[in-house]
Formats: sequence, structure tokens, C-alpha cells
Amino acid sequence: MVWKNIFVALIVSTFFLASGCSLVRHTIEHAPYSVIETKNAEEAESENIEVREYQRLLLVTAPMNPGSREDGAFRKLFAYISGENSEEKEISMTAPVFMDPAKTEQMSFVLPESFELSTAPSPRDAAVEVQELRNMKMAVIRFSGTLGEENISDNRTILEDWITEQGYEMDGPVLIAGYDPPTSIPWFRRNEVLIPIR
Repeated sequence: MVWKNIFVALIVSTFFLASGCSLVRHTIEHAPYSVIETKNAEEAESENIEVREYQRLLLVTAPMNPGSREDGAFRKLFAYISGENSEEKEISMTAPVFMDPAKTEQMSFVLPESFELSTAPSPRDAAVEVQELRNMKMAVIRFSGTLGEENISDNRTILEDWITEQGYEMDGPVLIAGYDPPTSIPWFRRNEVLIPIR
């Protein structure tokens, strides 16, 4: 699908521009969460499933425009954290980059935890939005390899089956998270599929 190809390209650009092509994953801030439940080791084969609570996420979000990468979400979001905001303030890059592959495709950067909704600079671009999410319960599967359509689909199926088996209900759109540039060694990459549950 088009959005997946764009996602790969955007992840490369995001991390390379943010780190001068020398990013070490653990040198940047990650979106904070607490683990509620982990899949038992004896149940697992290669998958790694958790139930997490995200108490607060401050996201800056822009819509994808598959027909024009120059005018796409990445450029808008990177411009925002590079100073195209009401305070002309540069903001540190964090991980992961979230993608919402639903009908209204979106890409989101996570703002550093030090920001509050009231202190985050306003975007200059009307298409960019700062939003706060609270108390989200998410089932998450972590996997390596590429963010290709087959890899995402296989892991999504594993996660959806597990959610059903555990008696949870899916409660929102599927999200995809990428932590590493796809030029990194595939089996060292951290990718995730996240599904809100209740």
C-alpha cells in the first residue's frame, strides 16, 4: 500500500535528519507507558505481546498526503519541531513515530514529556494539530524486521487473536509505531502494532 511505502521513507528521513545519521535508539526520549500485562514466555513463540497504559501522550499530528511527499505529514511535523511554531522553538525528536493507517491517514510525533498541552507551542501550519491523549489501554505486539505490509499484517493478526482469546474488546483504530530507521539491521529493529482495548 502507498502509505506503507511513504511511512518507510518518512521514518528514514525523520531519524536521519534528527540525528545526523548517527542515532542510537536509547539516546532519545521514548513515549512513557507502564506495563499492565505481559504474555507468558511459554505461550510465546517469536511474538512479544504486552498490555500497556499510556497515562498521557502529547502528540503533534498531521494528515498524510500520499500523492505529494513534499507536502506530506513528515515535512509538516519536522518543520513544527524545527521551529515553525508560535514560539519559534526547536523541540527534541522522540520515539516512536506513530502512524494511523485508517481512512484518515495520519502521522504523529510524540512531544517530550516536559511539555504540557498548555505549554506546547501552537503550530503555524493549520494542518498540524497538537493533542493530548490520556489513560489509553493498549494491546501491543513488538516485532523486528521491516514495516512491510506482510510483516504488519501477520503481527496484527497475532495480536487481534490474542486480544480475543484474553477476553478483551478492541476499542479504537490500529496504530503502527516505528523506532528505528529501516536502514538499520532488520532483526535489530523495534516495530510495534498497537490496538486500544477495554
